[in-house]
Amino acid sequence: MTDGELDAAIERYHAAAGEFIRGNPEPQKAVFSRGDDVSLVNPAGVVARGWADAAQAIERASAQFADGSDGEVVGFERLAQQVTPELAYIMEIERFRVNACGCGELADMELRVTSILRPEDGIWKVVHRHADPITTTGPPSSALRGLASS
Repeated sequence: MTDGELDAAIERYHAAAGEFIRGNPEPQKAVFSRGDDVSLVNPAGVVARGWADAAQAIERASAQFADGSDGEVVGFERLAQQVTPELAYIMEIERFRVNACGCGELADMELRVTSILRPEDGIWKVVHRHADPITTTGPPSSALRGLASS
């Protein structure tokens, strides 16, 4: 597979994200592998394994933006990328303006995303996506929960 084919797949993936934040999960689902080894971790902490679980997680998450027809992609900042004939990964900061509250107000959303793709029948497909809202560095204590303050 060529670099151009991977670039085209990433372009489809980015376009699908734009549809996703407007409440349409279908393009996002289309870029994913249908394999039993697909995995997805979304910013709400949902962990999905296998295509059936991943598809449901994508649909539920996109439904949160169902009133977000005004949602928009702000941009994708590529932080890292590695490509082999069998696998590729990208690490990006994804930036959007979304209507996640259903109140008609757009808010900024920033996600740190790592995606792994592999070629299937001549098309690069997403086999893993991990997205979280942590886009800046912090001290180790920022990841601790449940500690009593002294």
